[in-house]
Amino acid sequence: MNNFVTLITTGGTIASVADPSGVRRPVLGAHDLLAATGYQGRVKVREAVRKDSSLLDFADVDQIRRIVAQELDNPSVSGVVVAHGTDTMEETAILLDLLTGGDKPVVLTGAARPASDPATDGPANLRHALAFAASPGARGAGAVICFAGATLAARGAHKRHTGGDDVFGGRAHAKGAPAVKAPACDIAATRVDLVALCQGADRTGVDASVAAGARGLVLATMGNGGVPDSVTQAVAEHARAGIAVVACSRVLGAPVTPEYSGGARLIAAGALLAAELSAPQARMQLAAVLASGSDPRRFPW
Repeated sequence: MNNFVTLITTGGTIASVADPSGVRRPVLGAHDLLAATGYQGRVKVREAVRKDSSLLDFADVDQIRRIVAQELDNPSVSGVVVAHGTDTMEETAILLDLLTGGDKPVVLTGAARPASDPATDGPANLRHALAFAASPGARGAGAVICFAGATLAARGAHKRHTGGDDVFGGRAHAKGAPAVKAPACDIAATRVDLVALCQGADRTGVDASVAAGARGLVLATMGNGGVPDSVTQAVAEHARAGIAVVACSRVLGAPVTPEYSGGARLIAAGALLAAELSAPQARMQLAAVLASGSDPRRFPW
C-alpha cells in the first residue's frame, strides 16, 4: 500500500538564509523545510546535496536521479518531491522525466524568496508539491513542477523571470500525454555543450567544444534557425564524424524550422531541429539520450 511521500532536498533558494552581509546561502536541511510547511501527511526525508542549483553538475544530477529511483522502487512510496533551486530546475526536471519509469509522480518545487524572507513562498510551494505527490490522481503525471499554485509538465518548462512568485512558464501537465523515455543511466561522463550564436559569430565555439570532448552540441540559434555560414559548415563536418547536433532558438518558445535558409541548411548539415525544448532542456535530453546509447533521431525535441 502506498502510504508516504519522499522529500529529497538539494539546496536552492527554498533552503537559503541571508547571512549578515545579505548573501543568501542554502543552509537549511530537509527536516527544516518540512517543518515549515505544516504538512500533515506522512513524509520520509532525504538530502541529496545542499547547493545553489547553478553549482550543480552532471554528477550531482546523477546522484539526485539515483535517489529518486531508489525511492520510486519502494512500494510504500506514493510519489517523490525534489526541493530544488529555480535556476536549473527545468534541466533536472526533464532529466527525471526522461529517465524515471513507472507511474508514480516526481514533483519538483522551490522558492522565489529565501527562507529568511518573512514572505517566503517556499513552504506553500512545498506543501502543494507534497499534497500533489500524495494524491492518487497524480499517478501517470510523470515529472512536473509545482510552483505558485501551478502544476507544469517538465517538458517545455522554463524559468521566465527572476522576480515575483510565478517564476516558471510552460504548459499544464496532462495525464495521458505521450511519455518520452530513455533507459536509466548516469550522464556525468557524457559531455554535451551549449553554444549560443549571435551576429558575427563564427565556428570557434563549436570547434572548441568538440576538441574538448563533447559528444553532442546544442546550438542556440537566432530566430527560427539563423546561423552563420561557418557554423553550418562546422556542423556538417562534426555531424559526419558522429557528433550529435540539436538546433534550438534563442527565442523562448520558438521552434526551429526549415522555413528560412538557416533551418534548411542545418537539416542538410545533419542537425536535428527543436520544436519544443529550450536549449538548456535540449542539452540535458541530448546528454541522457547519448549516455543511454539511444538514437537522438528517435526523440522529439
